[in-house]
Amino acid sequence: MVGKYETRIQALADMVLADYGNERVIDRLEMFTQPDRQIIEELIGKLLRLVFPGYYRDYVYRIYNPRNNLSALIEDVAFHLNRQIAIALRGSEQVSEEDAETAAEDITAAFLERLPEIRDYVETLTTAILRLPAKRRSSSPIPACMPSPSIAWRTRCIN
Repeated sequence: MVGKYETRIQALADMVLADYGNERVIDRLEMFTQPDRQIIEELIGKLLRLVFPGYYRDYVYRIYNPRNNLSALIEDVAFHLNRQIAIALRGSEQVSEEDAETAAEDITAAFLERLPEIRDYVETLTTAILRLPAKRRSSSPIPACMPSPSIAWRTRCIN
């Protein structure tokens, strides 16, 4: 015998599945026009290394001069970010196939140009947290009244 909860869940599942039939843009599953999740995750890690160069140890690049190391890292981020943005733009209907590459280059350059501003923001946030008296800090290093650095960083990047 099927209970009330199971019946309700089945009805919800039917409702959600029926909603996929509306053919919204977000429902399209075109595997070859979507960015690669693994590459995006690697990009996030590399971006964190750019924002916090002294915090993350670098296992991939065998360059011991920090300037050359960061330069190689920036070029690697720019290359992969540009490719993933171009893939996403080709999958959208807002940009033509021919303009996707140029638009991706512009978006990538605009984002990377804001890295110094992002680093300034992260430093300001970190300094503010560290200046709080110990008894005003929560058990975590980040007070509850402040957004997490990752949320603050993403919000700042988007804006």
